[in-house]
Amino acid sequence: MCYTLHTHREEMRGGNKVGYAVVHMMKIKSGAVGGIQSHNNREHEPKTNPDVDMSRSEDNYDLIPCDNYKRSIKEKLSNLVESSRAVRKDAVVVCNFIVTSDNETMDALGADRQREFFEDSVKWFSDRYGADRVLNAAVHMDETTPHLHIGVMPITQDGRLSAKAIFTKTEMKAIQTEFARDVGEKYGLERGVEGSERTHLSEARFKEQKALEMANEHGAIAQELHVLAEDCKQELSEATRSLETVKQELSTMQDRKDTLQGEIERLEEVKSRANQTMKRVHETVNQQKPILLDLQKRISEAKSELSVVETAVKEKKAEGAEKFGWDGMAERIERARKEAGKDNHIKALEARISLLERFISLPQVKPLWEQFQALIGRKKPQRDHER
Repeated sequence: MCYTLHTHREEMRGGNKVGYAVVHMMKIKSGAVGGIQSHNNREHEPKTNPDVDMSRSEDNYDLIPCDNYKRSIKEKLSNLVESSRAVRKDAVVVCNFIVTSDNETMDALGADRQREFFEDSVKWFSDRYGADRVLNAAVHMDETTPHLHIGVMPITQDGRLSAKAIFTKTEMKAIQTEFARDVGEKYGLERGVEGSERTHLSEARFKEQKALEMANEHGAIAQELHVLAEDCKQELSEATRSLETVKQELSTMQDRKDTLQGEIERLEEVKSRANQTMKRVHETVNQQKPILLDLQKRISEAKSELSVVETAVKEKKAEGAEKFGWDGMAERIERARKEAGKDNHIKALEARISLLERFISLPQVKPLWEQFQALIGRKKPQRDHER
């Protein structure tokens, strides 16, 4: 959006011509800041404005220099804006004003008066909106008509960034009227005809306006692409970090796997040695089993013989040695051996009977045993409900 006072000279009564003050404004979004900086500071040769003569650019001068628009804007936002919320990507961060008149009038002023005019213009904008809100002020002498670029950040007195709240239609009309009154009259300039727009712009100013508008539009697109690129960059960074984390986890798991594999191999070796040892033990046991059984048999026989002898000795002691003498001990031992044999036989039978009783008491065998007893007449079989 732009607002302009016409710049041509008109015939006045009496045959004198009068110049008109030009105040043109364009709203700049964050995406176009770099382009406006490049244009104002002549960082690159303009491709959209053939009226720029770069051989004369050394005659340009700054009234308020600014080498890094983005950094200065960020600092002013931090110092002057009260809200902690982030600035919207499509917000207007700078209002770029062009101050001039028609070429004939500016030439008539001369270099010194031109500079005074531009300095007074900077003071007027600084007083009206606050010197701390003025971003830059640069004078271009390398085009058809000398002109001033002054950037004002639209920050309200209550600390809000809002171009709509400051530069309303009423305010823009007031700028035209009051600037011409406060500054223009001092240099013989009058207020332009209200409502005059593009038709009253000089050809050079019109070209520059279009160039700046194009820079603003392309800058907004570039900003969107930059934001998109930053988002993609952030996603790529997060994906890279995730990939590194997965790689690290896989490496840890691989190390753990290698450790476990080594432990498994070690245990398999231990198991193999243990199996070999057990095999040798079983072989040794099988080899020694007949010997052990024979020893057990001999030990049992020796214990039995010892018991017989001990019994005979006890009986002899009880009866008295003088009654029988030691000569009868052999017969007594033989008799005790036979008795012990009977006892061993009885014990064996008792063990078999005990085993048989346990077998008969089994749930699967007991009913059959009772039926058998009933058959031989020893016991009546029990009915199912009596069991």
